[in-house]
Amino acid sequence: MAVSFTGSYAYEAIGADAGRVTVSYDGGDECAAHLYFASRTGGWFASMCTGTDDPDGYWVAGDWSAADDGEDTPETGSPGDCHVGLMVSIGQSCTYPGTTDAFSVNVRGRGSFLDRLYGIRFRIDNETVNGRVYDFVATHQGDGVWRIDRIAGNTEPPTGGTGDARTITVDFQRGEQGFVADFADLPATGTETYELMSGFEQLPPPLAPEPALFISGANRSDDLFMFFRGQVGGLVPGVRYSATVSVEIATDTPSGCFGIGGAPGESVFVKAGASDVEPLPVLEGTYLRMNIDTGNQSQGGEQAVVLGNVANSRPCEQSPQWELKSFPAQSVPAPVTASGDGRVWLLFGTDSGFEGKTEIYYTRISVTFTPV
Repeated sequence: MAVSFTGSYAYEAIGADAGRVTVSYDGGDECAAHLYFASRTGGWFASMCTGTDDPDGYWVAGDWSAADDGEDTPETGSPGDCHVGLMVSIGQSCTYPGTTDAFSVNVRGRGSFLDRLYGIRFRIDNETVNGRVYDFVATHQGDGVWRIDRIAGNTEPPTGGTGDARTITVDFQRGEQGFVADFADLPATGTETYELMSGFEQLPPPLAPEPALFISGANRSDDLFMFFRGQVGGLVPGVRYSATVSVEIATDTPSGCFGIGGAPGESVFVKAGASDVEPLPVLEGTYLRMNIDTGNQSQGGEQAVVLGNVANSRPCEQSPQWELKSFPAQSVPAPVTASGDGRVWLLFGTDSGFEGKTEIYYTRISVTFTPV
């Protein structure tokens, strides 16, 4: 036999995956329940109830579930692509750039993304889901309004309009952020002697043990190009931009040393650039060459500019020691056009004339896009 009661209730979020429901019955009884969400439609609860028949109260606990009645479905007319600073209200959603995955806010004011439900704040740090890397932070501002704080490596809001410059800084302390390593200007096969390595590792002492991108290789071809590539978003689709780039590296290569083919510091050139297309090594004869113009050693190309070299401040007579080295921003010769989802490709790496081994860490890249 079903029993019905009437009254009122109030809901308050008390954690990332928890809420408090207070139910007041018309007969004078009251229950205060803590709900814990395993999913958006179920979890477990603990409730303290009091009433006229039991003023001391009693506890009830167990599992709870609710039918998915579609009330979490975002309304039409939502803001579009998510970007830093965007406010998403109850019934609205925005889409993670370059995907169809929506962040939405349900009628209870809870945020939902990738089938996960959040009450106060959610944070996804470069997590790979179904083969795609997500980097996303949002916080509940109250009254069911959520603010996007970080997305796809971006922490600054778009300035709006096609006439404004936009600076994007990708800090690899937060993770790889979709950047991957690759190598060019070497044979397509038989590269064991090149000792190619890459990864996401902590900086070596005496530097602070913070994570960074790492890449190394032995330049057997007298022309080895070791690089990372990745995309950034938040630009206006179809708009043509000029780009200025800068990077920070960690290097233990001293200045003023002699080496085979060139100096191990001054003959290993740091380059960075931007491109409409994904920068990739492609087969030309028996060698892998870049599919975009990155130049050759000390010379830049249309899609990459020379920022400097890997020599640090220590003279060759002293023992090697790791140091951070930042490069002033330089302009990439060729402009780029943002894709239909407002993204462009970035690359950074070293073009070596030193016929030996180079090891280098990258801590961040910063790019300013200016409409042209």
